[in-house]
Amino acid sequence: SLTGDAHAASILDKDVYPHPVVATLHGRWDADHYASHLCQAARYYNNALLVIEVNGVGEAVQNRARRLYHNFYHRLPVDREVRMPGERIGWYTGPYTTRPTLIEGVASAVRDRELVCWDREVILQCLSFHAIPGPRQAEAKPGSHDDHVFGLGMAIQGLSYTTIDELRHYNRKKHRAVAQHMGAFR
Repeated sequence: SLTGDAHAASILDKDVYPHPVVATLHGRWDADHYASHLCQAARYYNNALLVIEVNGVGEAVQNRARRLYHNFYHRLPVDREVRMPGERIGWYTGPYTTRPTLIEGVASAVRDRELVCWDREVILQCLSFHAIPGPRQAEAKPGSHDDHVFGLGMAIQGLSYTTIDELRHYNRKKHRAVAQHMGAFR
């Protein structure tokens, strides 16, 4: 729909601090075209980790992307001491666990000046994002959108996914084999 949020993604440089937003994707594409754009951008930026939201149309984006690419965010359990990536790929935005984590990630990264962003639309959407009562915690002000906020939030979650010490027992070879197996038969 032309009134709802568009597809949006941010690409961060994890090797530079504060982390610059080196690129953004934003548009109203069919799921397969958006997946193609994401995969092409990820390949261009050193085979970047793709963190794709799987809610709603995101599942269709994820399904197409699995046929085109290989390096995906795997959901981390929230209730484990050692948070090993699971078998499920993609970011699920749930109101009681992952949405607050994503929102807090953006808020703390902005507050602590962990990001550098020159994209006017990303900045404007972050400025129009405000706290509300209830499980959603925050959303875009009426008449505004939050697609860039969530795209940035998923990129921030991808940063911690690749840098947290909790993955010290992570078997990269086994993980890659599972990811290839999952992508090869879909």
